[in-house]
Amino acid sequence: MLFLGAGLCLLTVVLSTFALAAGAHVLVTWLSGGAFLVYLGLMFPRVSRTTRVLLLIATLLGIVGFATGGMTTSAFREALGTSAFMGALFTCFGTLRDAASSSLLMQRAGTFLASRPPGQRYGALSAGSHLFGLILNFSTISLLGTLVHEGTRAADGDPNDERTRKAAFLRRHMAQAIHRGFSTTTIWCPLTICIAVIFTALPETTWVRTLPWLLGVTATFLLSGWLLDRLSHRTPAGANGSGSGTGASNGNGNVSGLDTGTPGETPGSWWLLLAIVGLVVVIFSSGWFVEEMLDVRLVLGVMIVCPFFALGWILIQGVPARGLSGALSETGRRAEHHLRNAFPKYANELGIIGGSTLIALVTAAALPDTWVPAVIHWLDLPPWVLIAAVPWLAILLGQVGMSPLLSVALIASTMPTPAHLGLNPETMAVAYAGAWSLVTSTSPYTAALLLSSGLASTRSTTVTPFQFGPIANGPYTLVNLLALDGLIAFMELSGVLSGAPAA
Repeated sequence: MLFLGAGLCLLTVVLSTFALAAGAHVLVTWLSGGAFLVYLGLMFPRVSRTTRVLLLIATLLGIVGFATGGMTTSAFREALGTSAFMGALFTCFGTLRDAASSSLLMQRAGTFLASRPPGQRYGALSAGSHLFGLILNFSTISLLGTLVHEGTRAADGDPNDERTRKAAFLRRHMAQAIHRGFSTTTIWCPLTICIAVIFTALPETTWVRTLPWLLGVTATFLLSGWLLDRLSHRTPAGANGSGSGTGASNGNGNVSGLDTGTPGETPGSWWLLLAIVGLVVVIFSSGWFVEEMLDVRLVLGVMIVCPFFALGWILIQGVPARGLSGALSETGRRAEHHLRNAFPKYANELGIIGGSTLIALVTAAALPDTWVPAVIHWLDLPPWVLIAAVPWLAILLGQVGMSPLLSVALIASTMPTPAHLGLNPETMAVAYAGAWSLVTSTSPYTAALLLSSGLASTRSTTVTPFQFGPIANGPYTLVNLLALDGLIAFMELSGVLSGAPAA
């Protein structure tokens, strides 16, 4: 009954968010926010200690804000409504993961990527992880990671054996490719919490207007990862040689140990990835249609589309084996199972999302309006230098335990408006998006990095999050920080956005 009650509360959050998008009265915000609080309350004993601490801090800040008069009822309603919206967003995107988990297309494409020969391996895995991340989110690391583990089983053998060392090297190499590719999805994809946070904080601009710049940052990060891998992660001598069984690679250069059919046969083709691109295009196009019909932001349009798309995807998967009536029955069964089981299991992620959003917005509402502008005035830095420092600050906060959601949301919520700073809102969006991605790739406390470091480990050697993130990704982060700051300077000083350099 507890799980059913929690599932119904989360369903209420989603439906009331849809109602608000369709023009419902602002008081419905109390319904969505209240249902979200009840959900978190029901699941509080079952979430991690970190999530509980985050929720308690958010509660304490809210109480202090009301007690000191810094938090008004309307400000609290807005903060609560935004937290519920972020929770509904994650929930709707989660339905895609459920549909994709049983898709033969996704499984075949994942196997194809993990079996690429050495010359293609990093690029295929990073680009493929990026593409999978648009639909699967964190599940991308688990899906491709399972295939990588299968393909490098020799890494779990005798640590003194040369073949074991070669396979362990390849496992770390492939895990890094997957992790870096995944971390770049947050830069531009409207199916991410990152984009929702950024464009909620920057209503002066839109995702469409900023997209070319965001894609440029994404391409830069992906390309720099590939170049650094080519320069500094060369396979030890003999790692790509022939071998039998579960060695690092077979005589044709493919990762061995995978169930790829006959020896030397390539499982699938690049056309599988084109089919996934088609799925993403359909989702985005449908979201754009809803955006135009309801006059809402694109992220909200995509969010509304996702559950219906997921149901249709599950239905199509079942028709060949069960027929239409059987597929309809199976789709209904999985929808009910998702409500009763998957919704409650989102509690840890939703606690982090809700708690981080509340902390950021409550802090922003409670701070005196003059504090942040006064600090900026005291620093007396050019506006573009100030915003260029944001990614560096976010990464430092990530090293002491702040998630990218909390650090970027806190910075974005407390920062003055673009007009006040004399900056283009697109520049600020690029800074926030790049910062989020780099925190994801380097902070040893993010869920993505914890998963990826576990993927890189072997039975005899544990790769810690600190080794996998700040140390292994240090050069990658530094190169991309400098590139990001260069782009920020260009956007502001060249006048390409406004016809003249920003003030």
